[in-house]
Amino acid sequence: MHSSWFRHLILLFTLSLLPGIGKTQYRAHVKNRSLSWFSIITQVKLNDKWILLTDFHHRRDEFMANPNFYFLRSGIGRSLPKNHVVSAGVAHMWLSASVQGEHFFTDENRLYEQWNHTSKWGK
Repeated sequence: MHSSWFRHLILLFTLSLLPGIGKTQYRAHVKNRSLSWFSIITQVKLNDKWILLTDFHHRRDEFMANPNFYFLRSGIGRSLPKNHVVSAGVAHMWLSASVQGEHFFTDENRLYEQWNHTSKWGK
């Protein structure tokens, strides 16, 4: 009885090795990218409850050589108790694509919403 259990264990171990025998090793190709990202983010408090939000983002590829995207959004926010703000607005993105060294932009419009909570950490 002991030898039957041992044979099954050896058979199971041998079968577990079979899937790896026919595989070739995969060689990973790593492409290094360098991105630069600049943003201007503003919040203008209109009164105790309402906030105007506007931001602009500009990202370039290959450090500063190629445009990647431009992103502009604006919205209105409402202050809630205990450091919460909910907001919604519209955004527009110009996304760059490169074909044989030439850059083309595609436009994208989107609606956005967000919820922010601010808190102090530490002292």
